[in-house]
Amino acid sequence: MAAGQSATEQLLAALPKCAAACAQSILPSSTCSLTDVACLCADAPILGQIEQCSTANCTVIEALSAFNATQTACGVTPTDLSQTYIIVTSIFLALAVLFYLIRLYVRPPLTPGFRIDDGIMLVATLTVVVFTALNLQAANKGLGKDIWNVEPDNIDIVLKDFFIGEFLYIFISVVTKLAVLAFYLKVFSQPYFQKAAYLVMGLCFSYFVSYMFVLGFECTPVSFFWEQWRDPSAGTCININAGGWAAAAINIALDVAILALPVPVILRLQISRQQKLQVLSMFGVGSLITVVSIIRLQSLIKFAKDSNVTYHLYSISIWSSLELYISIVCACMPAARLFLQRCWPSRFGTTKDHAGSYLRQSSTSHGGGGPRQGPPQPPPPQYQPQQPLSANPNDRIYMSKSASYDVNVSQVPGRRDDVELSESDGWLATSKGGRGYMSSSNNHERY
Repeated sequence: MAAGQSATEQLLAALPKCAAACAQSILPSSTCSLTDVACLCADAPILGQIEQCSTANCTVIEALSAFNATQTACGVTPTDLSQTYIIVTSIFLALAVLFYLIRLYVRPPLTPGFRIDDGIMLVATLTVVVFTALNLQAANKGLGKDIWNVEPDNIDIVLKDFFIGEFLYIFISVVTKLAVLAFYLKVFSQPYFQKAAYLVMGLCFSYFVSYMFVLGFECTPVSFFWEQWRDPSAGTCININAGGWAAAAINIALDVAILALPVPVILRLQISRQQKLQVLSMFGVGSLITVVSIIRLQSLIKFAKDSNVTYHLYSISIWSSLELYISIVCACMPAARLFLQRCWPSRFGTTKDHAGSYLRQSSTSHGGGGPRQGPPQPPPPQYQPQQPLSANPNDRIYMSKSASYDVNVSQVPGRRDDVELSESDGWLATSKGGRGYMSSSNNHERY
């Protein structure tokens, strides 16, 4: 019994004076003996009254300290998801960087194959590394822990890192979208498609500018964003949660638009159903971004209903990070597919001849000593159009599968991007206004 009394006294001694006064006035009304700490800890109504009293009579820091002391005395295990965050983000960051390195291998910098979308993705990848470093610092300071288990100064750091991370998140998200759209513009030359792609680009840019403006002025003063937990009356903020939901909804809508944009063009290509499915599935991987964005939106809703900010920021931060990593991976999928075709032509190529042509293209594009020698190829037949070519540029032009004249791949910048979309053997009759897709042999294109 003395030990029990001592435990209660130790708890009261650990509480700030304002909270101790609340406990001393409320505990006697409990049905539990003051020496029965286990019973007192199980008396939720009494603990709730003490917490309310402490919140009303103590500073925020004192109230958090009192709650932490109570949880410790009651043997409650502290929540800590910081290590989970560190492990998950590190793995997915490595995956995103790996995919971009594959992209650099396929189209090295300072070569004709390195195009504007590759440069944009370089900026996105470098920025996502900074974004991750910022979040890892937040995890080390208390992200994923209950706010009452985090040092007050560290709470400021976690919230400040999150504030900066909001800007980086929007930047990376939009830049990645622009890179994908720039890739589309290289591959699909149909006038209506180009107009639609530029329209979506304009929407992405408008979203970026408007939301950056909102973030910059969401709190007055700016520091109130990460200091308001100390004193909610020290500044003002707009409805941050409503702004976050609106931004997330617009982001999801843009992702869906970018995913849907190439589908009609791909469906109209004169290729086999299997090849269409291969290409659509490659673009369809991007649907994961939309799924993750929706989950992130749910995290924003939960965050709006809870004051345990350091704990609930974990969900927002980890889903935001995963969304960015997956977006980089998806943007690099075409280059990754070409990489696989080069490394394992028998598995990822349609035919041995076609796989060999990729290797020969690679040798020339990288300046490597001319085309590689392969098995002798039969001479191409003479080609005749199936019907006279129309002078009207809007008319569809049909050519036999082998109709061609030869152009050296190494002298045609950007043509390898078309090859990335699919093993393009037979992609010759396209939709109106479209460019012919090529099959290659002996380091040449035919179209």
